[in-house]
Amino acid sequence: MPVDISICIVNFRTPNLVLDCVESIFNKTHKINFEVIIVDNNSQDNSINIFKRRLIKRGICLVQNNKNRGYAAACNLGLSQARGRYFVLLNSDTRLQNNVFFHLVKFGDSHPECAVLSPALYNPDLSPQKSFSYFKTPYQRAMWELVDPFTKLGLMTKQDFHRVVLPRRPVLVERPRGVCFCIKAQSYYELGPLDERFFMYCEEVDFSLRSIRAGFKNYFIPQAKLTHLGGASSINPQLKKVHQLSDYLYYSKHYGLPAQLLIRLSTLFSGLLYLLLSLKREFRFNVNLFLYQFLNACLTSRSINWKQLY
Repeated sequence: MPVDISICIVNFRTPNLVLDCVESIFNKTHKINFEVIIVDNNSQDNSINIFKRRLIKRGICLVQNNKNRGYAAACNLGLSQARGRYFVLLNSDTRLQNNVFFHLVKFGDSHPECAVLSPALYNPDLSPQKSFSYFKTPYQRAMWELVDPFTKLGLMTKQDFHRVVLPRRPVLVERPRGVCFCIKAQSYYELGPLDERFFMYCEEVDFSLRSIRAGFKNYFIPQAKLTHLGGASSINPQLKKVHQLSDYLYYSKHYGLPAQLLIRLSTLFSGLLYLLLSLKREFRFNVNLFLYQFLNACLTSRSINWKQLY
């Protein structure tokens, strides 16, 4: 039987989250044929045994990675087994509210120009969550870094930055969030796989930018609703460094080395702002934030304790 959509979930020591996520997929998905692929990213815990005991009987494809080479590499490995017309990269800390994948496939089939589709994301309390964003130019990214000290210290209002209002109709977007990243299989093959140089973070931003530059379109589909618990599979503090390093790689790849240097300098200057604010008594603790930003500005792959990620 032809498969409409292949759902790939990467597991790294979150077997219970994966089980709940898979349960919601089977409970909410109908009217389309789907398959679930779980890639265990060398968890080295009891995940594999749990999945074999609980999920294999449901016909789920289980792929074991012999090394944690990062999220993008794990996704590519899982998708190499996929048979669907659509591929979904789904976080383990998600729960379907409705027939999410049916809505995505239905819209995608009627819009041949689209490459990436994204559902509406909600917090556990059902308040709307940021579901898409725009591409920041190097200048915008640098300015975001400079504004950060003022927003974190309450010197600038944060309410407008964090208020989320989701559109009620499908709209064109630049960069859907990677929480539930639906790609047409044809577009995936045309554009190439996820860039595995991104260990984690920015791989979906990179793919979204490549899709638009190739003439495809990306859409947000509000009829598809998904709960995102948020952050459950990436609590390791070393991943903050990985995120920053991925950011540098992204801007260097698409805008050149000067763009990366600009963002590194803005990160350093952001730390200097923290240091200046620390001269005031109420902001004395921000000397530590200066050191944090300084280290981020100088970050390289050698700065990361990769063993703590495995």
